[in-house]
Amino acid sequence: EYSDRIKDYYEWELNTRIATLQACEPYELFISEIQALVEQTLAEMSERTRTIFMLNRYENKSYKEIATLMNITPKGVDFHISKALKMLQTNLKDYFPFFLYFFMKCH
Repeated sequence: EYSDRIKDYYEWELNTRIATLQACEPYELFISEIQALVEQTLAEMSERTRTIFMLNRYENKSYKEIATLMNITPKGVDFHISKALKMLQTNLKDYFPFFLYFFMKCH
């Protein structure tokens, strides 16, 4: 009788763990971690690079608009955005397979 109870308990525990994992959305587990890495990377950028990157990516300003605002050439804007993207790519490299998996799964 005791071994049946123990067996039932372990079965229940295993089924509960499996159900919890199935209900869990892995994307949600990593999102806060990824956001923290993006914020950390932005903080590590020079003020000029961060500003130019944010104007382009968050405010959808064109290179020409940013160049006028920052009093630099569009080529200079390209340099700073490339620099920012390289930093983000380096800091988020461990998450690229994760993004690819979910991108392919969703499409």
